[in-house]
Amino acid sequence: MNASNNGAQVMSNNSLYPLIWQVRRVFQLLRSTSEDLLGGSGVNPSQRAVLEFLVENPHCTVPRIAQSLSVSRQHIQVLVNELLALELLEVLPNPAHKRSPLVTTTAAGGRLFRDIQARELNLLESLEKHFSRKELDCARQTLETLGELLKSESAEDRQQ
Repeated sequence: MNASNNGAQVMSNNSLYPLIWQVRRVFQLLRSTSEDLLGGSGVNPSQRAVLEFLVENPHCTVPRIAQSLSVSRQHIQVLVNELLALELLEVLPNPAHKRSPLVTTTAAGGRLFRDIQARELNLLESLEKHFSRKELDCARQTLETLGELLKSESAEDRQQ
């Protein structure tokens, strides 16, 4: 048995590892599917996430978007700049903070996101038929709890 197989075997003894492996696998499949669904829209999956956030939470600052999406402020700033160049977002003055303007979707950005979302919902409706409500609720709850535990562990590590 080579070293990489030995490491996989050790990890497979942990009952959480197969779930993490599936999450990684499904994440990659979701990313590929998302890229397919975004084909021709002019935006990538990361830009789409920013559009979605701003459609649901209009008039936010870049730091708030970054915190909510659990990514760096610098990464969100790059995405916002790209979406501004595509005229899908606009910047507005922030009365609470002169150096951190508010970002919101333009009418074109809102329309584009709604079109993308309609394509995604068609796919989700066809996939949803394969699961019971109980299965979906259990999966969601498990992933939510895992996410909260990971946030908590990360916070504890930063404090030590």
